[in-house]
Amino acid sequence: MATPLPVADRALADISRSTWLVAFVNPTNLREEERAFFESPNYEPKFSYRAFPRAEAFQTRLEGINIVERTVLGKLFRDVKEALQNTVRALKNRGTPRFSTIYLYGTPSRSLVHKARQILEHTRRQPPTQKNYTASQLKRIFEQELQKYGFIGWDVILKRTVSRVAVSPSKRRVVIKDNAQFSTTDVKSLLAHEIGVHVLRAMNGYRQHYQIFGTNAIPGYLATEEGLAAVHEQKAGCLTKNRLRRYAGRVIASATALKTGFRGVYNELLKYDFTPKEAFALTVRAKRGLKDTSAPGGLIKDHVYLEGKLKLDDFVYHGGKLAPLYAGKIGLEHIGLVQQGIIQPPAWLPRF
Repeated sequence: MATPLPVADRALADISRSTWLVAFVNPTNLREEERAFFESPNYEPKFSYRAFPRAEAFQTRLEGINIVERTVLGKLFRDVKEALQNTVRALKNRGTPRFSTIYLYGTPSRSLVHKARQILEHTRRQPPTQKNYTASQLKRIFEQELQKYGFIGWDVILKRTVSRVAVSPSKRRVVIKDNAQFSTTDVKSLLAHEIGVHVLRAMNGYRQHYQIFGTNAIPGYLATEEGLAAVHEQKAGCLTKNRLRRYAGRVIASATALKTGFRGVYNELLKYDFTPKEAFALTVRAKRGLKDTSAPGGLIKDHVYLEGKLKLDDFVYHGGKLAPLYAGKIGLEHIGLVQQGIIQPPAWLPRF
């Protein structure tokens, strides 16, 4: 029996909210493994993860969704279903050699890796800036920014996590690493990146007739989202050389993680003038999802930050307009949904 799109939408959005990949691949023993890594020159971290007991139930539920509508939206919904099946499969395989996110995010192309190396070789590292803000202070700044936009129902919380800041649109939550510190430029960049893109796209997505446009479910959304965030930082005057280097470093980490273990990725990053702490953090992001990080593979997705920015730069260079991309959590390939009136244009745009 065919599943009507409104019914499929509710099910897909619900599954997306319950399978936020990043939340389930952050190692629960990161601090202990970081200490062990720096105490022994040959140690490869062994990561543990929180339980994910609902994989079979989600797989069964997804298999029961039968989308037959031969429209643009029908195809999009089928793509979303497939992406969620790949997400559930990845979550089910965490901690095993079978863990993979390649079907979700692809792999870095040779040209992208070449570009990343060029950036790292020709962009001089800037001296560190003073960290004037604690996580608690950034929390208050974020809360004030959300109030300025009139966004209610969002929580800003402090938590032990891998990323310094992460936005969960399905939970309307912004998570800040509890022990992180931030410079004035960091704060400006994070406001542009996290609130000005991640939150705005989610809020515009919530306005759409279908719930999936406010979730992380649509294939291709991430490269556009993170690329848009980098472009937004640039427009706000806070895409520093060090942040650009970090995006390039993530490409190198992703590409190297496909071929080698944790220590190999870490050593490769040290060649490009990253500090040991920076190289470790970049490597963790790429090797999450594995238990034995000496094996190749991991959470191969961080290359999409630079990849997305370069695609959007090219899109703008050829006359493209970015505003429709704020209509929800869509990819650049879905901009026609806005241009054709299939989904509503954005109600909120960033303040540059």
